[in-house]
Amino acid sequence: DAFGVFVAVAGAIGALVVLYEVRLTKRIAQAEFIRDLQTGFSSDENIGALWRKLLLKEPIPLEDRALISSYLTFFETLGLLLDRGAIELKLVDDLFRNRFFTAVGNPDILRQTLISQAGAFANIHRLIADWHEHLVQKGVPVHPGYYAYIEAITVAKGYQVEAVDLAHVAPVQDLQRRVRASMAGRAWLGKDLDAVLVDGSGRHAIRGVYRDGALVAAAVILDPVHYERQSAVAGPHLPDASSTAVLHAVLVDPNHRNQGLGRTLVELLERVVVEDDDWNKQQVVCRIHPKNRTGR
Repeated sequence: DAFGVFVAVAGAIGALVVLYEVRLTKRIAQAEFIRDLQTGFSSDENIGALWRKLLLKEPIPLEDRALISSYLTFFETLGLLLDRGAIELKLVDDLFRNRFFTAVGNPDILRQTLISQAGAFANIHRLIADWHEHLVQKGVPVHPGYYAYIEAITVAKGYQVEAVDLAHVAPVQDLQRRVRASMAGRAWLGKDLDAVLVDGSGRHAIRGVYRDGALVAAAVILDPVHYERQSAVAGPHLPDASSTAVLHAVLVDPNHRNQGLGRTLVELLERVVVEDDDWNKQQVVCRIHPKNRTGR
């Protein structure tokens, strides 16, 4: 019996050793693979030439299309490897995140390739979405290049994205009335937006989307510290107001829904509280009616 127990224990230990060796071998292989990716990125002359222009914020003219193609092809390959499970995004995120989003947020690259030839770079667009989702899930700050990308995509659809000040809130109020009328009596939209819009004492930011000069979407974010009735702004269970911004309203004209305008505006307002030193917030909260699945 003792010998049988010994054999069983020895077998279990042996199995664990084998498993450890397999995992160690896999990690070594992944490390070597990432090293090879880095070597391939650094040794390619076209990639290096474009990366230098991006770092120095130099113009990227039409003559540099070959450089852009080489650069994006590298990341298309990386995206295909991720799709097939050959490598995990978390292993390459720190190394390549800045290089990727700096490129896809560059206005020249957007104009010459990602926008004008969107179909030819479908893998890049998919990688942008997957990478952004990864950053959100991990709580990693979103790269500024992503914000430039989503705004450019909206503009490519024929819209204009602009800041809205309190001196021009009448179009926002008119948009609110159109949205309310389309909701058929559903009480999903807060009734205190008008009060917020006419209250010039509070810190706020409004971003609007225009089509042919008409406001078709808008989103409002507030700093609850600057409002006396914080519960009216954010509800009774507001976290620490000093570190929290409140997404107060997202309005999209019924004729312009399903274009990603609401999501784009929310993400662009995120950028305000992340990058503007006057806000200095750590989180954004909002109240959403339980039945408002689209809003959630």
